[in-house]
Amino acid sequence: MPMRAAHVNKQMPLVSVIMPAYNAQAFIRESIESVLSQTYPHWELLVIDDCSQDATPRIVSEYVNPDSRVKLLRQSENQGPAAARNVGIAEAAGEYVALLDSDDVWLPDKLARQVNFMQAIKADISCTAYRRMSADSQRVGKLIKACEVVTYHVLLKNTCIANLTTMIRREVIKGTRFKDIGHEDYAFWLELLRRGLVVNFLDTDLARYRVVDGSVSSKKTRTLVWIWFIYRRIEKLNVGMACWCMVNYVVRALLKRIPAF
Repeated sequence: MPMRAAHVNKQMPLVSVIMPAYNAQAFIRESIESVLSQTYPHWELLVIDDCSQDATPRIVSEYVNPDSRVKLLRQSENQGPAAARNVGIAEAAGEYVALLDSDDVWLPDKLARQVNFMQAIKADISCTAYRRMSADSQRVGKLIKACEVVTYHVLLKNTCIANLTTMIRREVIKGTRFKDIGHEDYAFWLELLRRGLVVNFLDTDLARYRVVDGSVSSKKTRTLVWIWFIYRRIEKLNVGMACWCMVNYVVRALLKRIPAF
């Protein structure tokens, strides 16, 4: 197991990687290893175990002592991914925050390329290109991109921000937190961009999003209900605008998945 304390240049900005985990024993090793394999060494990995009933906390603990950058935070009760991410945000010490779910992986240059990109253009938030992959990691899909600059109005009609590709300057998060609702990540990014922030796109393939049968994101009808709720109850869109955004959202989501692999 390639776990080692890396020599760190203290002039590098620290990146806090937030990883919620619940019964994630099948894939979490691969996710953690993808962080350990980063060419950029100045990071901390905050794994928030949401009261798992499987071997997840034991697996994470194997990484903690050999590498002090890996930290395990355990919830006293199961509260869902929104609460777990919020714990991570509250505990993060980095100048930048990056999100990675416990079944997804990064390519080795992800953090290095993204930190350099954000510093070069003085970006507050960025995302990168990525590919979907099968549960067994054997099949990889087409490259998925965002537009060069994602604004609030662009995001209302799009699914272009994938959590595992994002990096955000911690100070701009301020009081914004993940809400305990369906598709909480979409609501989180909309809230940030509604304040006038934008997401700058780094056109480089740097991540792999795992498609697992039975995952929450695979429940398409339920997802549409969640999106409609966000449009109407959170963003306060009128019916006409909500319908227009929904049509655009669905079309772009379908284009992103054809072919899936």
